[in-house]
Amino acid sequence: MVQGGASEDELVAYYRTRLKQVGGYRYATHTRVEKPGSKRTYFHLVFGTRHPLGIIKFKDIDRKAMLRQDEVKEALKEEARELKSGGQQEMFSAEHTFSKRPTSFLQERQRRLLEAECLATNVVAARSIAEYDDVCASLLEIPYVWEEDVRQILHRAKAVRFEGLGPRQTSPQPGTGVRVVWKGDGRA
Repeated sequence: MVQGGASEDELVAYYRTRLKQVGGYRYATHTRVEKPGSKRTYFHLVFGTRHPLGIIKFKDIDRKAMLRQDEVKEALKEEARELKSGGQQEMFSAEHTFSKRPTSFLQERQRRLLEAECLATNVVAARSIAEYDDVCASLLEIPYVWEEDVRQILHRAKAVRFEGLGPRQTSPQPGTGVRVVWKGDGRA
């Protein structure tokens, strides 16, 4: 139960948990949509599914939308700077600046990637052998984490290996039956 004064993250996490329990969903995630031209949350889109491929597909679309949202936010900031300077355009647009300050989106994403790295080993170790789709879907429940991140995290994890990759396959793909195997402490 969430108490009064709970943070936005706590409220959304509680809602996701209840959605999984009441709706019988195996996986649930959310994406934060910001009000254009503002740092304020417009709404949270919460998604639940019973199949790993459902969350994998949703997160692919989420990745594209989040990157686009960040581009729009930067364009609006640039437009505001231009209006403030009397209509004079800047020599370099936001996408070409060299010392681009990390956005709140990028800072939050870095925090969530660290969370996913910590969770990855625990998920595989708890199961010894797990379907890649299930491991991937479990990590994709973390906001701002996408499938390419999961692949990179698992490749860097010295304590896991992949079973069932095709002869020319170097990375697991969803729906191919690849398994993630726990090797132990990473010294193998």
